[in-house]
Amino acid sequence: IDHGRAAVLPADSFDLDGDGDLEEAWPFDIAGLARVQGSHVDVGAYESPFSVATEDGVLPTTSVLEGAYPNPASTTATLELTVARAQRIRVEVLDLLGRTVSEVYEGNVAAGTTQALAIQAASLPAGLYFVRVRGEFFSATEPVTVAR
Repeated sequence: IDHGRAAVLPADSFDLDGDGDLEEAWPFDIAGLARVQGSHVDVGAYESPFSVATEDGVLPTTSVLEGAYPNPASTTATLELTVARAQRIRVEVLDLLGRTVSEVYEGNVAAGTTQALAIQAASLPAGLYFVRVRGEFFSATEPVTVAR
């Protein structure tokens, strides 16, 4: 999505970068990355401060991480995440010592949508693990047991 001209970006009327210049083009996208990168402009296609409605037209007011199923798991366990606000998240599997043993997902999730998170249990030794989700406005941890 790196297309466009910096001249067509809206003015930084909120002074997002704190430099006092309210006439310059928006300097950053929602992820904090520079909009203008050399001769390219990131048009920010994913970044809207507004949420889309769910099927029933109601957005959730809280974020929820549903527990793993099946649990215990031998091949794959799935957790479901619904966030109240669009945000960037990171999902990791931790061992009992808190070490990251698997990175499951890192990216953006939309408000009101349910994201299925697949944990590849077949690649882990049998034992108890924790799936940790951390986002800009939400964090949660759920246990998952790997059995053979």
